[in-house]
Amino acid sequence: MVRPALERLRADEPNLGVLIQADKEAGTGLLIEVLDVINLMGIEQVAVATREDG
Repeated sequence: MVRPALERLRADEPNLGVLIQADKEAGTGLLIEVLDVINLMGIEQVAVATREDG
């Protein structure tokens, strides 16, 4: 699910960076799965954004 989308984007932008904005309802396991895919693809520029509830 994530990998095909990243592969399409990376075809156009070889130095692709990724910003992950996880929904607070998303489980930690899903975040780890996404990070694993990113790592396996060799993408080195990765950031995880958080939002403080106020």
